[in-house]
Amino acid sequence: MIRSFSKTGGLHRDRREENQDAVLSGESGRFLALALADGMSSCRAAEAGAHTACRVAVDLLLAHGSRFLTFSGHKTAALLLTQILSELAALAGGDGMALEDYSSTLACVLLDKEAGRAVHCNVGDSLILAAGEHGCRVVAMPDSRRDGCCATTTAGAAGQARAGSFDTGAYHSILLCSDGAWRLMYEKNRLYPAVRRLLLRGDYGGLGGYLDNQDCRDDCTFLSFEKERKQRKLPVGSCGVSAYAGRI
Repeated sequence: MIRSFSKTGGLHRDRREENQDAVLSGESGRFLALALADGMSSCRAAEAGAHTACRVAVDLLLAHGSRFLTFSGHKTAALLLTQILSELAALAGGDGMALEDYSSTLACVLLDKEAGRAVHCNVGDSLILAAGEHGCRVVAMPDSRRDGCCATTTAGAAGQARAGSFDTGAYHSILLCSDGAWRLMYEKNRLYPAVRRLLLRGDYGGLGGYLDNQDCRDDCTFLSFEKERKQRKLPVGSCGVSAYAGRI
């Protein structure tokens, strides 16, 4: 099951601006792709950049699912960002704007549902988590640089991305969070107990309710995938395309 939640931050509401976060999922055969992007508020076309980054990431991951499972983390990040930059450059040229106007973060995951493996890439200050009945794992930490958050348009972004692969067998779900969401879920480096309980039992409807009740200045968004489980110890309160089939 795929769930998403998004809430416009108070800063954008005050300015009468749109939510600049974007999410997208897609499925093709045994592969599932998830993507979340957070448009940079200081950039004029951040929302369009975030949606483009998600679309390109999902399309590319699904078109080459088996091959991405064999790539190093750096190669995964480099291929994704090269294609994203190419499409952003075309978009910027058509609009007569600068490439940097389309800057966003990007967190994405490719899941092989048969093999129980996943590929991940995180550019910027989003967070990727895996959760199971016995614990949660941070798959990809957010960017914590003091000189500004890395974005899809940042020079050398592929070298700064947190990318790789992991086994999903011990986990029932995967969660992608914008910084506006995960900052409401953590106290320093620990999940709030109420949030941890929701994650352990895969209650993403409950997580959305929790976040909706919080006061957030930034846009607050998550995208989750939960495996089908035959038995639960606790109750639980697309676009598969091949546009990039020959490009890598």
